[in-house]
Amino acid sequence: MHCKKLSFQSQLFVCLLALVAVRCIYAADPLQFVRIQEDMGPGRIHDLHTPGQVSQILRADANSTLRITIDPTALGADAALNRIRMSATLAQRNGSAKPVNVEIVGYSQIDVAPISQSSQNAAAFETADQIQSDISSLYFTTSDLIQTIYGAGSDCVQNPRQTHCADLSTVAGNRDTISNRLALFRPEILRIGEDVADPNKAALIQLVGASIFGLTPATILDIRTQLETDLITALDPQKKDDQRDAALEELAQRVRLVWIDLQEISNRIGALQATHPDLSTQAAAAQVFAELFQQELVVLKSQLVTGTIDLPSYKAAAGDVLTLTIEAGSPTSFRIEIGNYHMQAHVVDSAFFIRRFRDVPSQRVNFMPAAGVTYGPTFYSRPDQSRWSRFRAALAPGMGLSVCLMNFPDYDPLTGVVQTTTSPVQVGAGFVASMFAGAIQFTYGWNLNVSSGRQYWGVGFSFISLAHALGAAAAKSGQ
Repeated sequence: MHCKKLSFQSQLFVCLLALVAVRCIYAADPLQFVRIQEDMGPGRIHDLHTPGQVSQILRADANSTLRITIDPTALGADAALNRIRMSATLAQRNGSAKPVNVEIVGYSQIDVAPISQSSQNAAAFETADQIQSDISSLYFTTSDLIQTIYGAGSDCVQNPRQTHCADLSTVAGNRDTISNRLALFRPEILRIGEDVADPNKAALIQLVGASIFGLTPATILDIRTQLETDLITALDPQKKDDQRDAALEELAQRVRLVWIDLQEISNRIGALQATHPDLSTQAAAAQVFAELFQQELVVLKSQLVTGTIDLPSYKAAAGDVLTLTIEAGSPTSFRIEIGNYHMQAHVVDSAFFIRRFRDVPSQRVNFMPAAGVTYGPTFYSRPDQSRWSRFRAALAPGMGLSVCLMNFPDYDPLTGVVQTTTSPVQVGAGFVASMFAGAIQFTYGWNLNVSSGRQYWGVGFSFISLAHALGAAAAKSGQ
C-alpha cells in the first residue's frame, strides 16, 4: 500500500487536531490538578505527587495519613467537576487476601463522611458553558416576558421597582398575547426549573440564589413549584377564565420580581454596551455572564475538601500496595507502595551469639546463643533516584537497648573457685546497633549476675525482621 504525502494544509490541520486532543487530555487528566501528600503529624508533611508530575508510582509510610487535594488553580473553566470521583483499594503484601476497599473521607463514602457534603456540592455541576447557558436563558426569557407583560415602551421595563408596576390586574385583558409568549418559552422555563430541582446542583443554586436573588435554596425550590403550577394552569384551555387569569397574574408578579433581581446584570450589560457600542446585546450579555460565572466558580472550587486515607486504621504494613483511582472523565490510577520511610521506635526479637571479653580459667564463652529483645529506633528513609539514597534506604540502620538471657560460668579471683552456674538464668543488658531494619544486630553489654568478667559482645539477628525482608523480596520478585 502506498500513502500519499499530505499537503501543507492537511499537515497543519492534523497538527491542530493533535493540539486540541492534547489540550483535552491535559484538561481532564488528574495528574495535572491532583496533589497527594503524606501526613505524619504536625510539621511532617511530604509531597508524594504535585500537579503536573508524570509518575504514577508513589511511596507512602505505613503510619501516615494520605491527603488528596484538588488544586483549583489547575482546573480549567470547563472542568467537569461533577465527574470527579475517587476510590481506593489496599492489597496485602503476601497476596493471600482479597484487596479491601478503602474509604477516602470526603469522596468515596458520602453517607459515612458528613464533611464530604461541601465537596460533592462543589463538584455538582458540569461545565461553564452549560451553567452560563442557564443564566443566559433566564435573563433573556425574563426580559422578553417583561416586555410582553408591560409593553416594550413601558417605563416598568427599565425600572420595575416603581409602585405602579406592581399593579398587574390588567394582564387578564392581554391574556392571549401573554399566554402565547409563555407557551413559546415553556421549554426554557421548565429546563431552568429542572436544574433548580436537581439535588446535584445544590451548591450552585445556593450561590446564585444568594448572590443574584438573595434567596435560600428552599425558597427557590418553592418558587419553582409555584411557577410550574401557575404555568400549567395559565396554559390549560380546560381551566376557567378566572383561574387562568389568577395564574397569569401570579406568573407576571413572579416575572417582575425576577426582573428586579436581574437589574444589576441588566445594568452591567448596558454599561458594557455604552463603553463598547459595537457590542450586540447578546455579546455583551455573554461577557457579563462569563464574568459572573467565574466569580461563582472561584467560590465553588474553594469548597473542594481534602480527601483523606488513614492507613493505620487499615493496618497497612510495609510491602502492601494501595491503588488510588481518580476519575475525571477518564480514570487515572496511582500505585502507592506502602513502606517504612520515617524513624520508628519498636521492639524486635534478638537472637545473639555472644563472646565474653575475659573468660574464666578453663571455661571459655565463645559465641554462646542468647535470646532476648531489643527496643530502639530504626532510621528508615525514602529512596529516590540516587544510589546513595537507595543504599541508605536499604540499610535502614538502627540502635537500641537489649535484654537477653545467658549463662556464664562465674569465677571468684580471691578464692580461685570456678562456679559453673551462679543462678539458673542470668540477665544481660547492653547497647545494640542494627542494619536492614533490625535483621542484623551487633551488641555490647554486661552480664548482671556474675561477679567478674561481665562484659561481652556479640552478633545476632531478628527472626521476625528476616521473615519480613524475605517475604517482601519474594513478593517483589513475583510482580
